[in-house]
Amino acid sequence: RVILHLYSGRRRRGDVQFYLDQLASSQTHFMLHIVSLDIVIDPIYGDAMRADTCDFWLTSIRSGYIIAMLAGPPCESWSRARGVSLHGTPALPGLVQRCGPRIIRDIQHLWGLECVTIRELEQLQVGNALLGFTLLALLEMALADGHGMVEHPAEPEDLPHAASIWRLPLVKAIMQLPNIELLRFSQGLMGAKSHKPTHLLLLNLPQLLTCLHANRVRRSE
Repeated sequence: RVILHLYSGRRRRGDVQFYLDQLASSQTHFMLHIVSLDIVIDPIYGDAMRADTCDFWLTSIRSGYIIAMLAGPPCESWSRARGVSLHGTPALPGLVQRCGPRIIRDIQHLWGLECVTIRELEQLQVGNALLGFTLLALLEMALADGHGMVEHPAEPEDLPHAASIWRLPLVKAIMQLPNIELLRFSQGLMGAKSHKPTHLLLLNLPQLLTCLHANRVRRSE
């Protein structure tokens, strides 16, 4: 059995694969392989910007080799931190206010603003492509009756005009599929330094919320 971990980054102690490898080694009923799909792991089979790589993994899902997937598509171009003053205060008239990277998506342009720099265009292209592959993989997992989870920062309820993958019509359509659930969870409950609200798009994982609460390390955020 294979679990596909999209955009895993470099292997490190305490990551998802670390614990799944421990689980796999503690039983003898089946052989479990966790594949870290990331360009820093493999320049070809880890590069989801390549069409042939995407086809390889999607075909593997259709063929039944992959039973589950976990993905955290990059949030760089979606981050609510974009456009925020570095000093935490609004700009004053007549003064130049230092801000972080500017906003390149909004509610009217969820796939990206029409006028951006070349660097920003590259960020949009990467963000859109990797999110697109994630959603395709999740749909294939649904057709294969597998399991899946997509993690991304929670929809900013206090910013109605901000971009969020959870406001994409495509994602909203996927949410209507059978056995799909959108779960909101604060990473602060698991020990993060801030409450860091996160949305999890789940496929055939009805017990995950119970498991998260059973293992949280804080009573409140």
